[in-house]
Amino acid sequence: MPGHSRQVDIVIRLATDADIAAMHQVRKAVRENRLSDRSSITYASYVPYVKGQRAWVAEVAGTIAGFAAIDAEAGTVWALFVAPAHSGIGVGRALHAALLDGARAAGCAELSLTTEAESRAALFYRRSGWTQHGLTSDGQLLFKRPA
Repeated sequence: MPGHSRQVDIVIRLATDADIAAMHQVRKAVRENRLSDRSSITYASYVPYVKGQRAWVAEVAGTIAGFAAIDAEAGTVWALFVAPAHSGIGVGRALHAALLDGARAAGCAELSLTTEAESRAALFYRRSGWTQHGLTSDGQLLFKRPA
């Protein structure tokens, strides 16, 4: 029906080594916060988060629709990305909840992250309770939020 969002089942679970290729495909497919140097993030980049059980994937109909990861020691969000084909259906919100739960379980009192100014991600974080705390040296917005 017009005006109704589609209802989908989103499964959030800890990421495994077997998910890294799909996570990387999601990362390369995003339209915002794109990698300026695609060689800067490699398959090996995901391993510490997956091995440390600080990375989550969202599945929709058996497909990896997005992923999130935190660096609990640094208190930072390393990633929260949704595949363009799955945007607007709640995948980002579900992953956001998982990373906050994971941060609390890891003992993080506060999390920080950076994202592009004027991006959909910046709007998402503002709406999700994050507060802007200035800019990084490369012009990214710095956000913080209690876990």
